[in-house]
Amino acid sequence: MSTTPRWSKAAFLVMLTLTATSVIGQSSIVSAPPNSAPISVPGVLPSLKTFFGSNKGRYIAVGGSLFDQFVEVYRGPSDTNITLENGDIFTSATRPGEGSEKAAVIFDPFGKIVAAAIISRHCSFAQPKLNVDESFYSKKSNTVIEGSSSQSKCDSSPVPTMTIFLASEPVPPFVRKAFRAWAGRVLNDMIRTSLLPAKSKILVERRILKK
Repeated sequence: MSTTPRWSKAAFLVMLTLTATSVIGQSSIVSAPPNSAPISVPGVLPSLKTFFGSNKGRYIAVGGSLFDQFVEVYRGPSDTNITLENGDIFTSATRPGEGSEKAAVIFDPFGKIVAAAIISRHCSFAQPKLNVDESFYSKKSNTVIEGSSSQSKCDSSPVPTMTIFLASEPVPPFVRKAFRAWAGRVLNDMIRTSLLPAKSKILVERRILKK
């Protein structure tokens, strides 16, 4: 008599689905061509839609779908595709024709979104440190300043803001570290290419998405 374990059809299908999802998510994100648009990777757009849901914001436009605004920036060629120390994959892109608008996503090894971020300078959901004092500008150049605010107006300030999007708090330390390092690189590139003056900053805010 055979000793092969008997699986129900439902259990087998669940196992097969989970296995396929894990392998496809991991292989597709990791093997994406260096300069390809991140959203061209299979499964990325649906994952972003699920992550942002029906949330709205003011980042590159005065309100509207947060998903649409994020994808508009993230649809550009890939700037970064690296594996973080914990195994997650960090990807970023620049909005075509807008060198100062950038977006980044951290995926876990199975393709699930851990967090996302956008750097904008036209509109933002909040206005962190909009009315800053002189001491703010006297701080060391090329630094990333962290702050928060609850205002919901369109921000006309030329100071770039990086908004980190999360499904829940607290912010994992590796997420904070990865996004702040990315913002630092972006800031240096903007200064080097004269998109920003030498003593510029990038402000940082975080937003917990509504489910």
